[in-house]
Amino acid sequence: MAIIKKGGRTGLVKKGSGLRALRRAKNRGRDTDKAEQLILVLDASYSMEMSVTGRVARNGTALGKTKINAAREAARGLIMASRQSDVGLVSFSTEGYTLCLLDEGRERCLMSLERYKPSGGTQIREGLRAALNAFDIEDPAKVRRIVLMTDGRDFDGGYGVSEAEVGNRQQQVDRAKAEGIIIDCVAFGHDADLDDLAKISGATGGVVRSADDASELAKEFKQLEAGIRGLIGSGD
Repeated sequence: MAIIKKGGRTGLVKKGSGLRALRRAKNRGRDTDKAEQLILVLDASYSMEMSVTGRVARNGTALGKTKINAAREAARGLIMASRQSDVGLVSFSTEGYTLCLLDEGRERCLMSLERYKPSGGTQIREGLRAALNAFDIEDPAKVRRIVLMTDGRDFDGGYGVSEAEVGNRQQQVDRAKAEGIIIDCVAFGHDADLDDLAKISGATGGVVRSADDASELAKEFKQLEAGIRGLIGSGD
């Protein structure tokens, strides 16, 4: 069962294609002292253009900080704090994109946040697929973890939900579980489906958290990173 907590390259690589082969080539003969592989999976659906508060001007533009800017700031804080981890970055809407590979380094990962922009609907399975393809399961990392953030409901592409879509997402969750990859989820805002995210996290031994505004989102990301450090330090 998931634990629900309330607290308020270079270029684009579509769907993580061929990333494991690329990583094996890069890592051949390379030792890593990093204790973890961490991939941030960030919602890039059009709703992320909206204001965190939901306020809009008469011309329809968002008033105040947008959700995507809040997500960038929270992600930046987590990346900077994750000094025991190789960090990668994936965005997703109706498709998944790998913005930064795990071994490209902290500075490259921070720079790649500028390419994180909204487009399309919400298809969590595509974000998971891209992230899972980006992991190197042959690397001797102690922990492999995904932190997935979304502000909406899965399968929101305007075409309804088919059994095949549901099954495809479950395949990604089952794959993560089989490969020992933990998925933590963060529900950002009132439109995110906390119960649905709990199913994903619960199946992989992760936690699900919720955040209503930008400060809570940054806080939840920091708490997840602190929990990861504690897990690494304990040797579990």
